[in-house]
Amino acid sequence: MTELIRSLPKPIRRHLVPAPERSKAVAATLHDDDPDAGEPFVEAVADELVALPGVPQDLPLYGEEFDLAKLPPHLRMHFRIVDSTGKQIGQGDDLEQLKARLRRRVETAVSSQGDDLARRDVPGFPAEGVPTVHESRAHGLKVTGYPALVARRGADGALQRVDLQVLPSAEEARAAHREGVIALLDRDLGADLSSVLNALPNPTKLAVAASPYGTSRAMLADASRAATEHLVGDAEVRTRAAYDALLERLRSEQRDLAAGAVREAAGALAISARLHKAVSKVSSLAVLGQLTQIREHAASLVGERFISRAGLDHLGDLERYLRADEIRLDKLQDNPTRDAQLAWQVADIEQLWERTAAQMTAERRTRPDARAIPWLIEEYRVSLFAQTLGTTQTVSDKRLRKAIAEL
Repeated sequence: MTELIRSLPKPIRRHLVPAPERSKAVAATLHDDDPDAGEPFVEAVADELVALPGVPQDLPLYGEEFDLAKLPPHLRMHFRIVDSTGKQIGQGDDLEQLKARLRRRVETAVSSQGDDLARRDVPGFPAEGVPTVHESRAHGLKVTGYPALVARRGADGALQRVDLQVLPSAEEARAAHREGVIALLDRDLGADLSSVLNALPNPTKLAVAASPYGTSRAMLADASRAATEHLVGDAEVRTRAAYDALLERLRSEQRDLAAGAVREAAGALAISARLHKAVSKVSSLAVLGQLTQIREHAASLVGERFISRAGLDHLGDLERYLRADEIRLDKLQDNPTRDAQLAWQVADIEQLWERTAAQMTAERRTRPDARAIPWLIEEYRVSLFAQTLGTTQTVSDKRLRKAIAEL
């Protein structure tokens, strides 16, 4: 830990001298911690260092500030990967980089052992179901794979086919299988939403035509998929009977939900087009940076496949978030200094969330409490720039920081 402290940038390190004494105090505290609690070691060290007497409580030390590359070689973990014959196939100090580098090899090895189960372009949910685990043996060793229906989509998001594949991890298989089931259900339902689009006002149709989807067909397909995903919820579908029952339930609800999603998305696109036009009329170079922020924020809300990205739980909120940008634009021209201060507050929270999310696994980021944070930040933005619009719940800088810290 002494070497970890010495690896810190000087503005942080100067609050943690003498390093040997600080490290002894932290070691004594960490000695009784549960090693399986899940918190990364460097984050635990950072938390304990900031909690020491005499250390500023607002010291910006979260764990990522430690420069592990500066540690002596004998203090760094080194990994060596060998295959079934003992031949070295990879080595390095960064396990995640090694795993990423060898990922294709692992996938190929596991998939090849599941050839008896795997199928390309399945016509429907397999009659025999999809097991959660597939075991085989290779070179005298047990190989465990995790079967999943895998949706294959084109660059435009359109479904091309669904494969049955054996994947190397349970986490990856769960996520892929859910997407595969949704894709099959959506294909079997085949909701026709063209009449909904045709009924929209002409200005809204123009906004839809200029959307990131490229074609109205792609937008309708995304709305249909979002409605299907919403109705599926957390259902785990592994048998044909469960699939058929779910399909039958969705038939009576999915189209109406998808139609509503099309209308909400079209409304958001119309406001986005109006906002873009209003921003283009502001010519002051003094607020160019803030205008760019507004453009980029609006684009993030109604960007590529935004209907399914937002989901039906939040799709209806996009219009309010975009109206908040319109109100911000109006106020900006009267008090740019105040706007810059509010923008800094939002950016500070966003950066905290980005740092925290970057340290999470992909599976952890999909859990409800983590998925809620970006939407809470949107509500926080509304509370700062457009209070009159109201928020769905009470939100503040303090509440957001607490919610992020508890992840």
